[in-house]
Amino acid sequence: SGDYFSIIADNLTPGRFYLSRLGGGLYRSDDSAKTWKQVFKERAGLFSLDEAVKNRLAVAADDGVMISTNAGETWKALDKKLPYRVG
Repeated sequence: SGDYFSIIADNLTPGRFYLSRLGGGLYRSDDSAKTWKQVFKERAGLFSLDEAVKNRLAVAADDGVMISTNAGETWKALDKKLPYRVG
């Protein structure tokens, strides 16, 4: 499915929004939702923005939690031993 799952405004960056889709991907808008850029290609139904550190966010992916410190431009996996992982 390509339905929208969640949308969150980035309180630390005016005009920035993130949107996840059930069918896959996390998207970012830097122009108040006029245009969107895909910043994560895998399924990303659940995600969270850090309210204290600008540009840091986490995504619950099929194989664990991924984290970005640059607004989704690059990602790294957190510890694969985290409990309740899907993969």
